[in-house]
Amino acid sequence: LPILAQRFMDELWRIQEKLECFFGSLVGSNVYITPQESQGLPPHYDDVEVFILQLEGQKHWRLYKPTVPLAREYNVELEDRIGTPTHEFILKPGDLLYFPRGIIHQADTPVGTALSTHVTISTYQNNSWGDFILDAIPGIVFEASRSDRKST
Repeated sequence: LPILAQRFMDELWRIQEKLECFFGSLVGSNVYITPQESQGLPPHYDDVEVFILQLEGQKHWRLYKPTVPLAREYNVELEDRIGTPTHEFILKPGDLLYFPRGIIHQADTPVGTALSTHVTISTYQNNSWGDFILDAIPGIVFEASRSDRKST
């Protein structure tokens, strides 16, 4: 269950503000609380750079090769399409994990861990030259057509 933690924790909001200044891009965060022997999301990839900070309990992570280079949107992947993990490990409180957009991932709370809590901090969503051009062109076309109307 994702929770927009920055709405409730001033410390996290301040961290995000500093990261936004550093990266020059919006930064978001979610907190995930997952009970024992459960998985919050199926294997998927995101359109953002992801930092995971394990806060409580343990989380079993599996990372896979991307199926799409430089993913531009969130997508769920079928288990039979992703192959075997390139990395598999357990995060413990205080551990930090980073993976770039497009990396397929999934995580579960292992047996013997009552619950797992981690915060996901993400950045660089829609932050490429292509995104800039897609945002800028409509305004440029509008201004050009407005100028054409004035001159005729």
